[in-house]
Amino acid sequence: MNKTLKLAGTFLALALGSTAIAVPLSGNYGLAGGQANLNSISVNTATGVISWMGTTTVSALAGTLAAYNGQTVTLDPWSFNSGAQLSLWETTNLQFDLISSSITTQGGGAVDVGGVGNLFVKGDQAGTTNRYSFNFTSQDPSLNPLTGSTTAGYAFTFSASGNPVPESGATAAMLGAALVGLGLIARRRRSAA
Repeated sequence: MNKTLKLAGTFLALALGSTAIAVPLSGNYGLAGGQANLNSISVNTATGVISWMGTTTVSALAGTLAAYNGQTVTLDPWSFNSGAQLSLWETTNLQFDLISSSITTQGGGAVDVGGVGNLFVKGDQAGTTNRYSFNFTSQDPSLNPLTGSTTAGYAFTFSASGNPVPESGATAAMLGAALVGLGLIARRRRSAA
């Protein structure tokens, strides 16, 4: 009996000790600086960004995202009409995974792309994802005669589009351990009677 109580106590301690750390994010933000190297000399026909040039940083002044203001961003090539893309952009601490994006308007020397994705803090043990919608806007690029590349300034703005939803794996593990502990206690009571 004493052995069963010790075993149940161990399971309960493990369950309580494995509490995950959730990192919900708040606040709207943007990516500032840098140039987009489009796959066309005109935004009227561009379908994506082949590379990003210059230094891009997080621009966030409110909410928990303000702590990441000024962090340098690494962006991956991107097709405007796309589905899921892991790590569309990241910093030392943040990562944005694209769910989908599409061109909303195009023509007259401008392109607007809308989309949605998940922003999270790297190393967040609870796996809390924060849903954000975004808008990307660019004007007609300029042609660099030395390199032949077409680069354009851009605006990338993000706004929260829902409450963070923690991953339920840690919760399920704690619930399972607690149920095992309760089962052992019930077994002990039955054998004592």
